[in-house]
Amino acid sequence: MTGDNHASADRISLNLRTHMAAQGITSFRQLAQRAGLSPSPIRQLRRGNIGQIKGASLQKIAQALGISLDQLWQDCSPEGLQSPPPMDPVQQYLELIEPWLRQWPTVVAAVANNPDLPATKVIPIVKPLEALITAWDITPIAPIGAELPYDPQFHELMTGTAARGDRIRVRYAGYRRGGKLLWRAKVSPV
Repeated sequence: MTGDNHASADRISLNLRTHMAAQGITSFRQLAQRAGLSPSPIRQLRRGNIGQIKGASLQKIAQALGISLDQLWQDCSPEGLQSPPPMDPVQQYLELIEPWLRQWPTVVAAVANNPDLPATKVIPIVKPLEALITAWDITPIAPIGAELPYDPQFHELMTGTAARGDRIRVRYAGYRRGGKLLWRAKVSPV
């Protein structure tokens, strides 16, 4: 590694360690685990080879670090490397859900052959869909079962009546995208 490459790799590692510390990640191996990746993309990133890493892997690393993909690119690109060309949004999202696309038909077949298959075996398969929802900046209004003060702006009563501030229980998820309400959470009075 030349002097310039070494300095660039040191800067990249320092930037990564700063973001890791903010997320309570203590090693590059732990970063790979938190991102759901092998250590290889992390090594590539530390060497300044960000352009050789799949977009979906970069997205997972950025999510594990709690930063945007743009911030990751800025902090981990060698000096003078231009920003990446914009990725086709559909391709970007397809890369995020690739594991689900590949595994879901197998899950459906397994459930058809074994109706008693425990749901706990199926839940990990939806993780890529959760990553896609996160990438789209979609967040739930409140967890299922949460007891909150009723707010008709964010909650829709399924049964009964409630005045603003009355205790309600969330029965079905509602969502926001950024600051915009997509669907109100369906709730019942407590």
